[in-house]
Amino acid sequence: MCHICKAFILFKYIIKTGDGEIIPNTKKMKTIETINKMKESLDFYQTQLRWSEGTLQRCNYIVECGAYTIGADDSNKAVLESKRTPTQWMFVDAKHISEKLDAINTVKCKIYVYVDWYNEKIKTLKFCIEQLEKLNL
Repeated sequence: MCHICKAFILFKYIIKTGDGEIIPNTKKMKTIETINKMKESLDFYQTQLRWSEGTLQRCNYIVECGAYTIGADDSNKAVLESKRTPTQWMFVDAKHISEKLDAINTVKCKIYVYVDWYNEKIKTLKFCIEQLEKLNL
């Protein structure tokens, strides 16, 4: 990297106060860290879809309830999850879980084919990354 590029990057990450003091721009650094984490997640989700291409899956539905997906604990009871790779269900089971949770919960569950769920995550991440990069310039 040339010295001009290094100076530009350094300039992006520091702030000169009214007193002439130079301090790190931690807000911008945190935004860059967030963008990098989002890019890692984006790559992860895209890889998951590539690996599943051309495979037959018996359990290919994901139940989402708000910001969480529905998984199962060791005793096969439905639990809320917040995982990168959610539990996949057969349609009959996904429908049963969704109906049971909808009866007792104000947040309605959605049933996705796993490809649609991953594509939705990819689309959302791409949008967020694009918007954060625009703000971060």
